[in-house]
Amino acid sequence: MDEPLASAVAHWKVWFGRRDELRRRIVPEVARWEWSIGPRYSLLPLFFQRYPGRGRLLKDVPARKAQHRETGLDSGGRPIVQRVYDYRERASETFFLHGDVETRVVEFGPKPYLPLESTRILSEGGRVIRHEQFRLNGYTDKYPKFAKPPDRLVEWLGPLGRFLLIEDYRYDLATLEIVVSPDRLMAMGAAIFRSTGIQRDGTRFDRPGRATVTLMRAAVEGPWLATHTHVSLKPGTPAPSYGNRPEAA
Repeated sequence: MDEPLASAVAHWKVWFGRRDELRRRIVPEVARWEWSIGPRYSLLPLFFQRYPGRGRLLKDVPARKAQHRETGLDSGGRPIVQRVYDYRERASETFFLHGDVETRVVEFGPKPYLPLESTRILSEGGRVIRHEQFRLNGYTDKYPKFAKPPDRLVEWLGPLGRFLLIEDYRYDLATLEIVVSPDRLMAMGAAIFRSTGIQRDGTRFDRPGRATVTLMRAAVEGPWLATHTHVSLKPGTPAPSYGNRPEAA
């Protein structure tokens, strides 16, 4: 594990078991609450340029919380807690710990309230100079037995975890399709990927899917910036794969 990744993982581990503590500490500091559809706040530079379309603010509390966001702001208008509700109205909860030099952001999922994402933002002179982020890839509440210890969870579901569970992941570039906008400032590419899944009994199965990337740039001669990626399995393909190949790391 390289040094930047090791640092991000280390800062993620410290949040295990601390969700209730952060709730007691931060929620009383909320000066007002907002409801929205989509994200309205980010501490990262150019976030809404990379992901255009700031969330729509709602005037009233929605009748159903599903697919909505509830954001608590402090007296200075900074986000300090955010709840994002899924289609079953289960909330993931994000806490913002603001500092002059270092700000921490941690997201906890629904029960068993594991820290799903940890972000460490370093600032100097009022501008962000570095940020580290670690997120569990593919974690769902179907995997509670891997909740402890953190190292075991990282092994299975961390940056390399998804590739430890499958074999022979590769892109079929012969299927690559690219579309460019008339002004040549936006593009989209899509390609089929191939992989081999592993059943619980060790038998292998084909596990194909498609990867899609959108890119944008400020000028025709400027560099491309990936603004969105999406990877999905071919409909009907089993998603779980139960391989454990440490040599792949």
